[in-house]
Amino acid sequence: MNDDEISRLRSLLGSALSSIDDSQEKANAVLSDLLRAILQLRRIRNNCFPEGYFADTAWDILLDLYEARTENRLLCTTSLAVDSKTPLATVLRYLKKLEDDGFIIRYRDSVDRRRTMVELTDQGEKVMGRVFSKTVFSGLGELAAQDSAAERVAKIALTK
Repeated sequence: MNDDEISRLRSLLGSALSSIDDSQEKANAVLSDLLRAILQLRRIRNNCFPEGYFADTAWDILLDLYEARTENRLLCTTSLAVDSKTPLATVLRYLKKLEDDGFIIRYRDSVDRRRTMVELTDQGEKVMGRVFSKTVFSGLGELAAQDSAAERVAKIALTK
């Protein structure tokens, strides 16, 4: 290989890597928008019906944590309780179960030791990714198939 060929290959590789980075950013944006819409729909639903009809605390926690992970944000136990409109004691009970099962980790905030931060583990993120890829993408598959670029972005976002 001569220097021109090596230079050309480096350029092609750089373009390919840049394209992958752009696709991942778009995929994360699509996933974040989707999670935000699901959470908003759940909150609207909960506000329209009398209290007690829809108690799915573990799922609400997992959705909030999955959205936070895709947006590189951290959440504390208090914000999970406020977001889900669930008593803190109930949230703590579910967090214990999710932690025991390996889906989340909890740790003290390094800045404010009074706060306990909560994150999905890699296992938790994989399971949430599977849930979305098996449910949401299968329902959107026909629509996404109309645009191969949209399909690639959706597959990246939902199978991460």
